[in-house]
Amino acid sequence: MANISESFQLELPYEIDSEDLESLSHLPDPETQDEPLLCQASEKVNPKQQSQDESEQLKITNEELKDKLVIMAEECNRLSEIIVAKDVEIASLSEEWEAAIFDLTSFLTDGCRSLDDAYQNIDNMISSFPHSSSSVSEHVEKAMKVSIEKDKMIFKLQIELQAAQKIGREVKEKLHILRGATLAITEAQQLDNEESSQEELQLVGLLRQKDGIIQELKNNLKAEKCRYAEIVAEHSCNDLIPPDSSIDMIEERPHDESQPTVSQANPDYQSKLDSVIHLVEDKSNKVLNLFSNFEAAQETMEEAELMLSALLKANEELKLERDDCRQAMGLLLSEKTFLISELKELEKSTSYTSQRYDKLHQQIDDCVLEMANLAATMRGSFDQVQRVSTVELFALCSEIITFGRDLKRYIRESRSCMVNMVSLIEEKGSSTEQFKHLNADTSGSACQQVELRSCQCGSSKPDFSQSDNSTDYASLRKEFDRKSNIAEGLSFDLKLLQESTSNAKDMKDKADEISTALSKVQRELDIKTNAMENMLKKQKALEEELAENCAVITTLRSELEQSQILSSALLRENKDLRVILEEETVKHTEIKVLLEDKINVIEGLESQILLLNRSEVGQLLSDIEELNNSIKLISNDRENLQAEILTLRDRLEMAMALSEENEAAAVEARQTAEISKIYAEEKEEEVKILERSVEELEGTVTVLEEEVCNLKEEVRTYQLHKQSEDQLQAVGDMLSVEKASTCDAAEELCQGKCHIEKLHFQCRRLHQDARKRIERLTLDVKRKDDEIRQYKKHIAELILHSEAQSLLFQEKYHEMEDMVSRQKSQESSSEIVHAKNEKPSGRARRSGSPFRCISSIVQQMNSEKDQEISVARQRIEELEGLVSGKQKEICLLTSRLAAVDTMTHDIIRELLGVKLDMTNYANLLDQEELQKLLIVSQQQIEQSKAKDTELETLREELGQVILERDSLLDDMDQRKTDLLETQLLVEQLEQREQMLETQIEILQLEKDSLQQKIMEMDETMELLIGPNQPDANQRMHHGSSSEFSRRLAQSDMLLSHARHEHSRNHASRSSRTHHGRHR
Repeated sequence: MANISESFQLELPYEIDSEDLESLSHLPDPETQDEPLLCQASEKVNPKQQSQDESEQLKITNEELKDKLVIMAEECNRLSEIIVAKDVEIASLSEEWEAAIFDLTSFLTDGCRSLDDAYQNIDNMISSFPHSSSSVSEHVEKAMKVSIEKDKMIFKLQIELQAAQKIGREVKEKLHILRGATLAITEAQQLDNEESSQEELQLVGLLRQKDGIIQELKNNLKAEKCRYAEIVAEHSCNDLIPPDSSIDMIEERPHDESQPTVSQANPDYQSKLDSVIHLVEDKSNKVLNLFSNFEAAQETMEEAELMLSALLKANEELKLERDDCRQAMGLLLSEKTFLISELKELEKSTSYTSQRYDKLHQQIDDCVLEMANLAATMRGSFDQVQRVSTVELFALCSEIITFGRDLKRYIRESRSCMVNMVSLIEEKGSSTEQFKHLNADTSGSACQQVELRSCQCGSSKPDFSQSDNSTDYASLRKEFDRKSNIAEGLSFDLKLLQESTSNAKDMKDKADEISTALSKVQRELDIKTNAMENMLKKQKALEEELAENCAVITTLRSELEQSQILSSALLRENKDLRVILEEETVKHTEIKVLLEDKINVIEGLESQILLLNRSEVGQLLSDIEELNNSIKLISNDRENLQAEILTLRDRLEMAMALSEENEAAAVEARQTAEISKIYAEEKEEEVKILERSVEELEGTVTVLEEEVCNLKEEVRTYQLHKQSEDQLQAVGDMLSVEKASTCDAAEELCQGKCHIEKLHFQCRRLHQDARKRIERLTLDVKRKDDEIRQYKKHIAELILHSEAQSLLFQEKYHEMEDMVSRQKSQESSSEIVHAKNEKPSGRARRSGSPFRCISSIVQQMNSEKDQEISVARQRIEELEGLVSGKQKEICLLTSRLAAVDTMTHDIIRELLGVKLDMTNYANLLDQEELQKLLIVSQQQIEQSKAKDTELETLREELGQVILERDSLLDDMDQRKTDLLETQLLVEQLEQREQMLETQIEILQLEKDSLQQKIMEMDETMELLIGPNQPDANQRMHHGSSSEFSRRLAQSDMLLSHARHEHSRNHASRSSRTHHGRHR
């Protein structure tokens, strides 16, 4: 029997745990188990002992169940560790695959750059495939070649797009520079117009002041004449008038009735002589004043001659500039035609490139469709495999776990049964031996033995008979046979379990392999999807660049139209300038005639004055010297005042410039403040959005907390259910203990136990699922908490950033307020200084001739022209630097083109080498494969030819683009120079017009002064000559005065005509400027 037990233990597949041994040690001995079977009467007598035993057995069963739970928890931990290890292995494998994919991508990129290595790799890949499947190798070769060619095309297109983008950016930068230059020129023109208008207003004010001074002088002269007449009347009352006295003085003399009419002869004659002497002295002083005035007029005439010579020179320069403008207009027309032709060529090239882009778009769309179909098929297969594998794995795991638990349970039960059987068989064997010995002995000894047996058992049974022993032996034999059959069935079940476990392991290995393969396929799909996304992004970028190129072309067309409009406007302005020049030449000739007439008149007046003043030459010379000295002093004072006025003007200009800069700074600060406000509003909106998201997250957290509470309640119900099941199991164990006597009861107990264990397993599964759900929910809660923390941190950072920005904006606002207050104070101080400086300027202009002011203005104009020439030289130097930089870029491009040529030659050589290798490989293959390879090689040759043609077209396009860029640069430089020249011409013409206006006004003032002087001379001549002069002199004087009046009338007509034309030209110029500004 010991051998049978040892053989049974060897057949077991699993070793007995220490906990199982402990459970066996806790089990009662076979003798104690036999006692309730043999002695039921004693148990019925002692119910208290039975209940105690049952309670102890329940405790034992509870402890066993607890131990089983602990074992199951340990198994779950072990399985979780295994799963973690598997996940780590999967992660390591994924990293290895990613590294392999990265190596593959780098290898492919290197293959695109060097075709030799790529083709060698293709040969290696083809050789890796079996020789029997030649179609597979051909398809692989074709696919690899097509992918390499596509990569090459994409790389070339990227390079072309980058070059086109660079050209477009350069053109945009040049356009921005041109716009800035035009804006600066217009601003300079506006500033010049404003300055000229201010100067005109100042000149008008000065003229009005001079008119007022002249009127004051006239009033003073009238008052002095009246006083002189009164004095003469007092001295020569009731006397004879001398022959040298004038008729006007007689008429103006007052009649005093109070003086005496008759006096003595001698004293009256002496008084008359004194009065005559005084009159002669006064007249001599007046003659000296007239002489000084004539000298001043001579000086003004000399200055006018100098100005006329300067005007003649300027007229010649204007003619030369007009010729230059004509030449420039011819150049502009030629450039316009050249630009139109270039635009046509650009449109052709853009149409060709658009066609190419359409073809590429079609190819990309086909590739995208193919990749999408492949991805869909792969995803479907992956989902199917995943579903099947996951379902089968879960089912197998559950079956294996249940089977293992059932096996352990059956093993424990069979062990207990086998131990009981062995003990029973040993007892029966000992009893049979004793029975044989008793049969040999006497019946007395048999009775004694029966009595001893009954005493040991503590029962009052009758003696056993021989028939009873035989029946017991037969029943024991049957039980032994039944138990042996059960053991054989258990051994068969164990073998089946071993096979099922091996099959499960194989299935698990297959599932792992399938999962790894699926992960590989999924990674490849991800890579391909990323590649497709990159292709789509590149396609979008190409479309955007095409749109940008179209926009650039439209802008260039609009700029050409604007240049055409500008050229037409310049032509019109040139025509107007020609008309103005012709009118100015006519005016110049008329002014010359007037000046000659005035010179003749002045010469006649000088001859008359010399005839009158021959007797008093000495006194006049001394008076003239004194007057010259006083004039020199006044001229010096005038020059000093003019210098001060110039300095004050410079200061005013500086103050105006500072005010304009401050205004620009204020505008910029306002713009920055507005931008900052907009940015702050955007940040506030972001903060609001984040607050909303935080509220939503809090809502989700509350929902999750409610779910956790529900799960806790479910766990509690599950624990209560588990406790009830434990109680039921305890009751079932009790029933099994009570009904262990019969086999039917034992079978029913086994069925009940199986049912209870199934229920227990289901409850355990529910408990595990609930635990998993609780773990998932806890992880979700942790993740949500982390997200909430991150959002709170982000909100705090945004709040800090917004506070810092608000502080910066407040500081900038305070700085702007300080700037505005300073500007207001500077403007007030500059106005005070300007008001103070205007007073001495008005006083200083009283003395001195206006032609000197004109000469100073001419000097200023010359200095400004020199400054403009220096600025133009600096611009020319800058343009030369730009040209040198562009030449360097062209050299770099040529070097790159040469490198590209060398690369193409190398690639062609490598292609020839690859072709030779392919021919060698084709010789080894069959005739059909040779034909196929020949077809493929012809296709490759055609593709290479097409690529060569494309390369040639691209080179031609590059050359055309370079030529177009150079022509555009030259056009831009020429346009800049033409614009500067036209601006200079316009400014010079405006300055000359202003000079002519000032000259016309000065001549008018001189005419008025000459008329007044002539009137005064007439009066003095009448006073000096008297009524006794012969009639011939009167006639001569009347004839000269009539000629002079006729000439003055002519000059007045010419001046009025000149004014009318000037006003008309000014109106046309203002309309042109208004039209240009509107444009």
